[in-house]
Amino acid sequence: MKTGLLYLELVLSVLWAGAAYGSSEPQGVPWGEWRFADDFDPAHETAADKSSDPDSLIRRNPASAAIRVSAGKVIFTQTGPDDFLRVDVDDLAENGGGGYVNEYTMIFDVKAMGADWLPIYNTGYNNYNAADFWAAADGSVGSGSYSAPGVLPLETWVRLVVVRRLEGGSWVRDVYADGAKVFDNLGAEVLDDNSSLYTNAQQNEGQFTILSDADATPYAGCELDNFAFVAAALSDEEIADLGAYRTQGIFGVMGLASEPVPADEATDVPHDRDLSWIPAETARTHDVYLGTAWDDVNDADRADPRGVLVSQDQADAVYDVGDLLEYGRTYYWRIDEVNGAPDYTIFKGDVWSFTVEPYAYPITSLTVKALSEQPTSPAIRTIDGSGLDEFDQHGVDLKTMWGGDLPNWIQYTFDKEYVLDDLRVWNANSIVESWMGLGAKDVTVEYSTDGQTWTAIENVPQFAQETGT
Repeated sequence: MKTGLLYLELVLSVLWAGAAYGSSEPQGVPWGEWRFADDFDPAHETAADKSSDPDSLIRRNPASAAIRVSAGKVIFTQTGPDDFLRVDVDDLAENGGGGYVNEYTMIFDVKAMGADWLPIYNTGYNNYNAADFWAAADGSVGSGSYSAPGVLPLETWVRLVVVRRLEGGSWVRDVYADGAKVFDNLGAEVLDDNSSLYTNAQQNEGQFTILSDADATPYAGCELDNFAFVAAALSDEEIADLGAYRTQGIFGVMGLASEPVPADEATDVPHDRDLSWIPAETARTHDVYLGTAWDDVNDADRADPRGVLVSQDQADAVYDVGDLLEYGRTYYWRIDEVNGAPDYTIFKGDVWSFTVEPYAYPITSLTVKALSEQPTSPAIRTIDGSGLDEFDQHGVDLKTMWGGDLPNWIQYTFDKEYVLDDLRVWNANSIVESWMGLGAKDVTVEYSTDGQTWTAIENVPQFAQETGT
């Protein structure tokens, strides 16, 4: 007899909590921030969401097939010579006393996707130069010299900040992860040196490239949620105010809802979990958008609700989902904060996502023994996946089944008590089954919570004979 996995109903909740951070927009210097709510246009460009100049934008290399925008994030399947973004800050001028941009701050909300080198930025426009800053395979960051490992761990969103500033008579770079300094005084240089940037006077726009390297080698992929550049060296205090990564963006986000529950990209969320958030201080009511398509939730508004505006002008910062959520589905949601009288300004929120728990989970923590078994057909074959293909169909090789002499029993022991939803059985299925009948027919199924007292399950159906195919 061949059995499959047992399934159980289980409820998991994932919560995220943290301090609410925010920083006002830079003043008096060139700057720009990109949040990638929309894809690149036909000219391979996307304008800054906020900037000191309306013509500041990011250009995707037209030759690259490795860069795309999905659900508000830039996805890099790899980074290398052809796979780069060029940042054009239209009003960028020299600073720091030289002819180049000598002091600046770059802010990346980034997630590394592979244990490999990841180029972070390149001062050469059109990616003709070597990358000037890297993340190594162990998660350290730097250029020539590197921080301690783990600053940029795999599959983890990190707010990575690089600041070039004048310290002790040398131009150095300081590096921060989620608001905390992780590298001090990287690579002392002179004025207008390798890590300085080009200005509008030297190119049509002040230009540099990000997540790129001119080396012929393709490197690891990553995801980028938000990026910001400031033509000034932010202080330790200002970077601490920026805080850790958050989906809402980098600058000027205090008027938005924050700290979603479920957390953004949470999985195994209970199907009856209410949605909640921390409201903006100025908000008087809230519009709630909820749906299964990112584009609909991102693009909908009161004039064009697209079927995803599930609550308008509600007072509470909690939304009761009722029976809207389906098991195993991924949902996207957005909270627009609405000011009170007299303007009733609506502040469009960011799109978050979560995935609802499946109806049941496979149990994998169990052991098995049987009263009798053939040396070539042990009881372990009933729980190790032997004989099953990708369609959950079973083969005909006797060595992938359990068999033994009658009378017989097989017993499964679990690591704890479970609520069982589904038990699947593949009967004996060898090519001789149709005329020898090796499979089980009339079976008693019993369960016990102590291994001593057993209770029979009622109405166990007769097991069907397999076809041997």
